[in-house]
Amino acid sequence: MAPNSGRRLAVYPNAAYVAAVLLLPLLILWHRDNVLFSPPMHTDPWFYLGYFRTLADFKRDLFPNFHGGGRYSWILPGYLLHSWFPPVAANFLLHLTVHSAAVLALFSILRTTSGARAAFLTAMAFSLHPWLWAATGWDYVDGPGIAYCLLTLACLTRSAVRPVRAGSLVLAGVALAGMLYTNLSWIAVAPLLLMYYFALLWARWRRALQMRSWLVAPLWLGAGFGIVTAAFGAVDYALDGTLWFLAPAIATARNYGADWRWVQSIWDRGGLGSWLWFPVLAAITALVLLPFRLKRGAVAKNAPALLFSALLFLTAAVMAYLQLRGISVLGQYFYASHLLPFAFLVIGSSFWQATIAMTQRAFLALCLVAAALFGGIWYHAEQWLLPERATVLAGAALLGIALVLRWRTIAVVPAVAGLLLFTGVVAPEAVRVHGTRAQYDRVMLARARIENVRRGNPVWFWFDQSDPNLPDYFALNSTYLAEFSRLGSAFPQYGCEVKLEAGALIVASSQDPHAPELALSPLARCWGPYGMRPAIEEEDRYQAGSRSYTIALIRATADPGLRHPLRPAFDPSSQGYLEIASNSSAAALAFPADRWREFHYPADNGRVEITQRGMEVRTPRRAYASVLTYAPLVAPVTGRYRFALQYSRRSGHFAFGARTPDDTRYLAEDTGGHRSGAIREMALWVDLQAGETVLLRIANNNNAGNGAASFVLEKLSALEVDPVDRAPAQPDPGPGRAPHRAPR
Repeated sequence: MAPNSGRRLAVYPNAAYVAAVLLLPLLILWHRDNVLFSPPMHTDPWFYLGYFRTLADFKRDLFPNFHGGGRYSWILPGYLLHSWFPPVAANFLLHLTVHSAAVLALFSILRTTSGARAAFLTAMAFSLHPWLWAATGWDYVDGPGIAYCLLTLACLTRSAVRPVRAGSLVLAGVALAGMLYTNLSWIAVAPLLLMYYFALLWARWRRALQMRSWLVAPLWLGAGFGIVTAAFGAVDYALDGTLWFLAPAIATARNYGADWRWVQSIWDRGGLGSWLWFPVLAAITALVLLPFRLKRGAVAKNAPALLFSALLFLTAAVMAYLQLRGISVLGQYFYASHLLPFAFLVIGSSFWQATIAMTQRAFLALCLVAAALFGGIWYHAEQWLLPERATVLAGAALLGIALVLRWRTIAVVPAVAGLLLFTGVVAPEAVRVHGTRAQYDRVMLARARIENVRRGNPVWFWFDQSDPNLPDYFALNSTYLAEFSRLGSAFPQYGCEVKLEAGALIVASSQDPHAPELALSPLARCWGPYGMRPAIEEEDRYQAGSRSYTIALIRATADPGLRHPLRPAFDPSSQGYLEIASNSSAAALAFPADRWREFHYPADNGRVEITQRGMEVRTPRRAYASVLTYAPLVAPVTGRYRFALQYSRRSGHFAFGARTPDDTRYLAEDTGGHRSGAIREMALWVDLQAGETVLLRIANNNNAGNGAASFVLEKLSALEVDPVDRAPAQPDPGPGRAPHRAPR
């Protein structure tokens, strides 16, 4: 025999299995590709698409404190693919990679513990499972969480077979960190995965392992976990100056735990929600087989199957406890999907023992028939009208027969048939949670037009929730975090609730072709008192099937006829008096920096240093502690005043506010800031009477324990807008009034 020929004979069958697993999605995609697109009326998956497309702006300027912005194990792969490929290609590659990684990891685990044939049949059922596609086919974090979970288990299983494999353990630590950093809801699962590894290690090797091996394994796992954590901390620091990227997520998790507002029952249409059927099926199977697996002398042999069952039961128990507390993790299919990996591991270790005795030709025929039938379920799956109760009973009966006959070759037929029936009955509901490629194209084209016009400024969305094109509007708005950037949902009505700054972009969407004109009047009315007027920058038309709609991009522009720049004059007592500056250039309007005074307790350890760029400021670490205050300023006339602080942020978060003369309360404050072209500033508006005094203050805005904020204070300026007792200025129609028609 030639050298390494035996190795080739061992490798090629495994390579064939891997290739077959990778080709399984084609059984769906040849007929439908909607499984790769997010549903339009779900906000969260579109949030992450926004991060994929505009990561730096989202982290630094638009949504710096959003809890989802630290989920780098999902955001960074999406960002890289969307940076390298067009939107549709990036979307395909991202979701197929997540799906294939999850299925291949499941195959790897079962190939090691139950054999290649059992692994492949289970991988087929898993890959073509509708609720798995609901998780891996959109941009929410449940799909990558499943993939990371299974990758962790695959690496741990590989290491347990040949202890202690440092490379596998490091990769397991990397995948474990990836799982946790997609969503902290996996935190209850993480210790169970470690329990699985050490229990499997003990069951396989027992006293053959030295104590050193038990001690070294956690170190390698920790190394992989630490590498990912440090890398994500470095990325977060580069983007927004904060090392601990999970701080917003932890704060949000605490808030959700104290006040969960999305209560959803596990019951749907009078029965158990279909997203829970496979976990329940797996749990019943595990209970039926438990006495046989616990027989004397059989525990070590059945250790993987027992551990898979333990993972399923313990995870379900934690989730059931949360559900009873009112935190609906089992009632929401995207949280309940955490059970899918363990459910299919139980199924894979329970139903396919008899395949070992099948001839190669018989097994190949079984796989081809099963693939055709599982793939056929997806052909017009929405139209399947199987009688639910009868189908479930028939599927349960077939799987029961398969368990009774599990050591006979014939048992594989009822096992496949039972899984087919359960897959078919859940398919109609699961396939409806996807979007379409045409809609994705329209949303991404509209988003590209917005980014081309936005130029780093904030963006706000305005539409009517009764408009028939609402799904498109809602999805587009959700790529900028939905309600966090929504001007209104009753277009063209607007009550002036959202206060905007010059440079902000309004995206007004409507089926009415006159949407731009309808938007101008209410915007001019609301913005006039702030010295701004609307200007139409672009108008686009989109075709959605038989309907069309208009998207108008409207800029908030400063009206120099209404805004009066201010400059301060100081008396010997450092009392400042604001004066209206006529014919002054913008550069002359910077307030003197030497009138800032440190304002904090000595023990707070704030620091201010004058440099060529401006004032280097580091706030105290204490939450909300003040660091600087400006000399008191007296208003010259009755009017509306805008105070703006131009800065460059280094790390952390701070607030800029205006306080009453007696320093007892805030009149206004800005805690987030905004970007205006190439500069960043914080701005606040205060209505003052002639002779009224205002105090300007800067303070730390980090929560307790999150440390100080650091930034460069570049310029303080102010302007005044006279009371508007006349009709608002006429809106500027802006350039480019000819509509641009977007392709279908």
